[in-house]
Amino acid sequence: MFEKALALRYIRAQKRHSIFTVSCIAAALALITLLFTGYSTYRHIIRESAYIDKPYHLKIMQLTEQEYTQLAENDELECRRVDEQNGTVSAEIMLKDYHEDVGMYVNSLFPEKYLYSDRYEEFRTDLIDVNAKLIECDRRDLWGKYDAAGKFAAYSFFILVLVIALRLMIDTAFEVSSKERERQFGMLQCMGAEPAQIVRVIIFEGLFLSIFGVPLGLLLGTALSFAAFAAVSAGGIAEVFFTEEKAAQIMHLYIDPRLVALSALTGIVWVLLSAYQTGVRVVKMSPIEAVNGRSGKIEKVRRDSLFGRLFGWKGKLAARNNRRQPKRFIITVVSLTLSVTLFASFTIVLGRSLSFLEKTVELLGLNYDMGVGLVTDSSDQLSYRKGLDMIEESGYFEIEDFSKAQTAYAYDEMGNAHLCRLMYYPRETFAEQFEEGLPITYDELTELNAYIAMEQTDDSIKTERYEDMGMLPVSVEDRILVSDEEFEKMSDEEKKNVTEFIAEDYATGEKALKYRFIAEYSPANLTIAGIAHKRSSDDDVIPDSNEAANALVFVGTLDEYENGAYNYAVHGSTVNTEGLEYVHLNLKNKNDYEIAKSFIASNPDVMMLDEDYYGDMQKMSSAVGALRIGMAFISILIGIIALVNMFNILSTGILNRRAEFAAMQCLGMTEGQLKGMTVIECLQYALTAGVLSTLIIEGLMFAMVFFLKRMGLYDIYGDLLDFVEPLPRVWLSSAAAFAAAVAATLTTLRLMRSDSLTEQIRNIE
Repeated sequence: MFEKALALRYIRAQKRHSIFTVSCIAAALALITLLFTGYSTYRHIIRESAYIDKPYHLKIMQLTEQEYTQLAENDELECRRVDEQNGTVSAEIMLKDYHEDVGMYVNSLFPEKYLYSDRYEEFRTDLIDVNAKLIECDRRDLWGKYDAAGKFAAYSFFILVLVIALRLMIDTAFEVSSKERERQFGMLQCMGAEPAQIVRVIIFEGLFLSIFGVPLGLLLGTALSFAAFAAVSAGGIAEVFFTEEKAAQIMHLYIDPRLVALSALTGIVWVLLSAYQTGVRVVKMSPIEAVNGRSGKIEKVRRDSLFGRLFGWKGKLAARNNRRQPKRFIITVVSLTLSVTLFASFTIVLGRSLSFLEKTVELLGLNYDMGVGLVTDSSDQLSYRKGLDMIEESGYFEIEDFSKAQTAYAYDEMGNAHLCRLMYYPRETFAEQFEEGLPITYDELTELNAYIAMEQTDDSIKTERYEDMGMLPVSVEDRILVSDEEFEKMSDEEKKNVTEFIAEDYATGEKALKYRFIAEYSPANLTIAGIAHKRSSDDDVIPDSNEAANALVFVGTLDEYENGAYNYAVHGSTVNTEGLEYVHLNLKNKNDYEIAKSFIASNPDVMMLDEDYYGDMQKMSSAVGALRIGMAFISILIGIIALVNMFNILSTGILNRRAEFAAMQCLGMTEGQLKGMTVIECLQYALTAGVLSTLIIEGLMFAMVFFLKRMGLYDIYGDLLDFVEPLPRVWLSSAAAFAAAVAATLTTLRLMRSDSLTEQIRNIE
């Protein structure tokens, strides 16, 4: 066949161009492979980070032997038995199949346990632990499939943008090849070849070259993926978000064969499209224009330019050349700007995101790992001690915050009453309540059965009023339980003083009366041992009203409370209507997180997990860490794409102007002047990209300021925004791009010197 024979002959005859085209195809395929491998690795790390903390989709606790056997015999599940410390059995479960609603499916396993509340769309945390992230990653429920589809759609759009940029490499290769053969194609048409035959010649050429370029690109892409992954791992990004042990377990390159095949298919399609479009462009020229090597059309460009003023006639020529080829100039600048902007902004954005997260946690006072509710008996005010002792003896926790509180009214010398709180802290956290250190030791305060008045900011109720008073008269709140029988015997007027505590049943959602109580206040005298400054982060008094916000705080010791301070109340006890006392805990060893969590879950009659901020932070940190790893991959990818595209575009531009450069040298331009002119062209690319990138990033920073102000958050988060921080990255990246552009230009000029000026002017090899 004529077209195949001609394509093969050209490939053999023009080895330099053939090698160049194969190299461009291989480079494009390598970067596409890197792109898809980065995506599969990112997804793999996300999945592994969810799995390593909880190697199960579901963990059902407090099972009998019969119930565990029932689960183990279920063909839809993979079960692993766990014998807990309290003698109960738990089952770690992996779901084999997809379930539209995992909660409803779980309920079908043991309907009598009400493991899931459809009303509240929540699981019973005391009986089941759900690894929602792993279920989502494995697409075992509707949300997992929906989320995967959404992420893949978003990533596909991003991939499309990058793959289009990658196609410029292949386009450039065929552009160089066809540009130097335009005269030959014109002669073929003059001799009777049809335009379709010319197009088929170029298409067959692309197919033959793909036989070498595609496998080479896949191998190179795999090697490049390993190198990029090693570079990311060596940067220590994973260790910032994961422990060293965890990072070693989950940080692995993951190559998906399906995505590798998709890379190969994408590369072949791009080669065919580039070859076809190049052929169409060639045959659009008339045979005479192709043979003569010019169209006769004269492009007018502006004479004056900034670079002309700065660098003289060499700057004028460089500026005119870029204006004469606006499409090529725009493509190169956009590619560079995108690369510089993303490279400079990715790490900053992710770093700021983590800072925003950490500051939010700090502002909310969530600076502890877990919040645990200690189950108490409303008739025994010291019943919380059982759970507190178990926590201390377990060895897993340090107490971050625990206190007992009584509501009271304090009276000044004028007889005015002010709302106050009597706060009792354990020895472990007692000293932390004072901004300037302990005014009196814990043991001394306990022995004196006294209190410390905490300094307030409101001048109308300053605690200095009580400075000279050894005894402070107060009225302490007393909540008295009212039984159903007592309530029935009350008159309508007496019932108005009764407060009812209504709770909803978790399983059914039905509301039910739990307690009735009457709040009374009994007189007492507090011994004031001194005045101290309250720590700024103390949030014991919740400002749910103006009165509560200005409440006075008097601090005593927990031993003092347990020794009988709560008996200030007339009837001897204050009722805890909720049945829980809350303690904030920190993990002594972060690696004991799952064991500590299981310890709490295995003692539901004594304690319950109320807040799991460590787990939440782990999830968020894992997500940010995996995202940052993915962004590092993409940054490397974009940088390589930009550099390769710039190399190809600049090389093509110089090769297409070889006759022009040769003519200039014949007229007296020295080789040094020629190099100087092309270096100025490179500087124009790099400076333009740097300026545009700076404007984009600073514009985004101003947009963030505007957004924070509109949301009323600027005073809180405004100090995290730094307009100067991105600039060094932008201009260092621009400098690297300039150096790469100069290297590409000078390399191409050196290759051109192998041909004589006459051959260059005639534009033949």
